[in-house]
Amino acid sequence: MGRVIVRAGYRKWAQRIFAEVDKDLGAHAANGAALEYVDITDGPVTRTWDAAADLALFYGWSSRVPDWLLEETPCYGLHPSPLPRYRGGSPLQHQIIAGEYWSAVTIFEMTDEMDAGPIFAQVPLTLDGSLDDVFDRIVQAAISPTIDLIRAVAEGKRIVVRKQPEDEVTSFMRRHPGESEITLDDLAKSSARQIHDKVRALYSEDEDYPTAYITCGDGICLYLTGTNLADV
Repeated sequence: MGRVIVRAGYRKWAQRIFAEVDKDLGAHAANGAALEYVDITDGPVTRTWDAAADLALFYGWSSRVPDWLLEETPCYGLHPSPLPRYRGGSPLQHQIIAGEYWSAVTIFEMTDEMDAGPIFAQVPLTLDGSLDDVFDRIVQAAISPTIDLIRAVAEGKRIVVRKQPEDEVTSFMRRHPGESEITLDDLAKSSARQIHDKVRALYSEDEDYPTAYITCGDGICLYLTGTNLADV
């Protein structure tokens, strides 16, 4: 019996995960189970597939998942933080700016509460380097557990998850472009490391994020795409 897998992800790193999974699974999971993929690269999610889906994956997805889909289909999301910490929007940016070094790729069962569902897999990764370096690590960390999840569904196995500990929850709002400004007050009160982390957290060659900037005396914004730390 074939299985229908909906894959929703408009971020380039999410599409790279799906492409790498394809290289391993192709059109068949273990035991010869046929797989039919339905790819969605922009929102909102609508009833665009003919058959009922057996699994929906939301990786690199920011739009609300409709209640009807959560009720009808097992939905799993990928959140780049060690859930239950850093639930909500802009998780990578918030972690790097906060000076975090260790993070995780968390694949979890989605519910009607944001990023609060039980965890299927959590793979640690570091946040050093550029934001694009971090995206590369996210891709590599997500491949194996995603394959395990699809195979479990294809073979009709019970998916084992664990509840998130509510006493460890931290939540954040999505960052807006105005928060990317670095002011004179920021320069006076922040360390060089803090400014460096803010710049690298907000610039990507592959993804569209509100880049860090300085407003100059003539009112023109100077965007910062990279910084270096060095003793003088």
